[in-house]
Amino acid sequence: MRTEQRIWLKKDGWAPDTPGPVGQRAQLVFVFGAKEPLKDEKLFQEIKEVYPSAYIFGCSTAGEICGARVLDNSIVTTAVEFKYTKLHGLQIRLDEMEDSYQAGKNLAESIPKDGLVHLFVLSDGLNVNGSELAKGLTSHLPGHVAVTGGLAGDGSNFEQTLVFWNSAPHKDTIAVLGLYGDRLKVGYGSMGGWDPFGTDRLITRSSGNVLYEMDGRSALDLYKKG
Repeated sequence: MRTEQRIWLKKDGWAPDTPGPVGQRAQLVFVFGAKEPLKDEKLFQEIKEVYPSAYIFGCSTAGEICGARVLDNSIVTTAVEFKYTKLHGLQIRLDEMEDSYQAGKNLAESIPKDGLVHLFVLSDGLNVNGSELAKGLTSHLPGHVAVTGGLAGDGSNFEQTLVFWNSAPHKDTIAVLGLYGDRLKVGYGSMGGWDPFGTDRLITRSSGNVLYEMDGRSALDLYKKG
């Protein structure tokens, strides 16, 4: 497997100017970027022209990473050339699904299972319950298939997120990429958790991982008051 990265910035354009040795041999390009440049059809077409044989998979973000650099208001592409791995992806719109669990179930049941090793998911970040989506996916996949991925971002705006599988970016979308082959080994890790700050409060109403009230008061109102 070989990879190469390129960055787009408004003031500089693409860097490097031309793709590296992976180029037209790439089967997959991960694209992560700020929402507004991702909406630019010209930029999206430029990616497809540089990697004409590749599937295009990505989402909007709240910051982009290229090598050791962390960027804002950019687009970062990571082209991947596989030697043995096969790929299969699909996407669905949220308005076609009853809820987040059902969306995960539908995607898991729709993806081919023969030879499936890993499933990578990118989801709308504002209108999806990530926990329920993950539950719907993992409950309907073979036990040996690992699932990783994340929710799309919108910088600090929280207005609209974009996701895409081999098509122009869309809002209210969930996409998955299946990776196939007995030679493929996928490693992954995560770190998270909470640090306490502010006044201690008692949760008085919640549903699953959705918080409604603390100390009998609207959690949203308390959040807005800081």
